[in-house]
Amino acid sequence: MDLQLIHVTETDVTTIIHLDKLDKGLVNLKAISELTNVLHYLEDESKCKFVIFRGSKKCFGYGLDTEKFYPEKIDYDGFRKWEAMLRSLDKLNKITIAVIEGDCFGAAVDLALTCDARIVSDDAKFCHDEMSKGMLPGQTVFQLGKFCGLGKMLELVQTGKVYSAAEALELGIVNAVYDAAGIEDGITATTDKYASNDINIHMLTRRLSKEAYSIIYDNYIGGYLAAQHRVLSLPDAEGSDVTEDDEII
Repeated sequence: MDLQLIHVTETDVTTIIHLDKLDKGLVNLKAISELTNVLHYLEDESKCKFVIFRGSKKCFGYGLDTEKFYPEKIDYDGFRKWEAMLRSLDKLNKITIAVIEGDCFGAAVDLALTCDARIVSDDAKFCHDEMSKGMLPGQTVFQLGKFCGLGKMLELVQTGKVYSAAEALELGIVNAVYDAAGIEDGITATTDKYASNDINIHMLTRRLSKEAYSIIYDNYIGGYLAAQHRVLSLPDAEGSDVTEDDEII
């Protein structure tokens, strides 16, 4: 892959996607294309179990890139591609972790919320500043109420207030907070928590947990029971080819 705005390091177990060149903004067409290509590679070819997103120690990322690395004016099609990339991440057959150090604003929160887990440094800051720029937040941010409640979500999104790592933890938006010296240990502790997860069961649990908030019970329960039946019937769950697009009802 020809990657200029992101870079990737990979081991047998873990792939790290480095976003440090994107501290001016994640939503530019070239960055979206590179992220999409990496996700396709991870889905189709990589044998790793964990995918970790990391920015710089001062910034996980911002939203719209209006300066460097912004090859053309972003438009509806650009936002559509960003949302499609997030959907690919949401369905990825890996356990995904956002490691947030410093600022995490706008579309960067989209990316972090799409991951399975979020661990942050104690000096991290969060903000949903899209409305102040004349835009709607990304679709994932509208799911924020599932973490912190509708009332708090509306306050955070409509005011664009900056809130701290401690506040994000209290609201349930992030999973754990570490000081700067402990962030590497935090990554290890997080991967250890998930290490025993069968990836197919992990994916089905992720999918069903999100559907439980959006599908009425009578429709949801059929999908849940079918998925549970599939899990119990898997002869070798790690080796089977369950995808989130499979029909399970």
